[in-house]
Amino acid sequence: MESKAAELTADCCGLKASFNSEYAPSDQQRRLLRGTSAWRDEHEGGVVGVRHIWHARQHAAGDGLGGQALGCDRTGGMPAMMAFIDKHSYAAHVREDVRAVLAWLAADKHVTSVAVFGLCWGGRIAVNVGQEGGGDWALVKAVGSAHPSLLTADDGKTLAVPLCLLPSGAEDAAVMDAIFQAVKANASIADKSVHVRFNDMPHGFVGAGADFNDPAKLKAANDALNLAADFFKANL
Repeated sequence: MESKAAELTADCCGLKASFNSEYAPSDQQRRLLRGTSAWRDEHEGGVVGVRHIWHARQHAAGDGLGGQALGCDRTGGMPAMMAFIDKHSYAAHVREDVRAVLAWLAADKHVTSVAVFGLCWGGRIAVNVGQEGGGDWALVKAVGSAHPSLLTADDGKTLAVPLCLLPSGAEDAAVMDAIFQAVKANASIADKSVHVRFNDMPHGFVGAGADFNDPAKLKAANDALNLAADFFKANL
């Protein structure tokens, strides 16, 4: 199992480049704390908050980390990636950035609920946000992740909102199961939460490790996104 997990993880977290998206927001971006970007997208009246963490080198000066970014070629490999994540951890930076986005959204009378969904390290961030609960975080009603990284078996014990957990075959099944067992033991979120494992998919199959030319991987990515969409529709 360990060799399979390493092989699947290498598809995403090796040295290959990320893909680009043609998406652009319909409204002017608001610059919040330390470069975090947020905007209203008029498509279905949604509001989107984005933190740019992974950037190509040419965009590094515009990221939310004071001009520091890990390039798409991931120079330095896994050690450099982990050092970068440790330096810009949830406690060090990301928590206050998310709080700034939530404060901006809370000022909009039309915003009554917020969901956070993350891929890879973003899954760690989403779970962190889901563990906050109340106060400045009251708008957050649900969190989720596909192929999350850096989660621990105890993370489900302190979740305050429903969780959509969509691991790949590269994530430790025992850890994912322990998280969801704790979620199922919490009556306030148990029936609202979702756990589906994509055991034959590589880490990154919804994001940087996606291969939309492969019918099986395309279907899995679409299935994961539809599960997430249905989950958020039910909880927001």
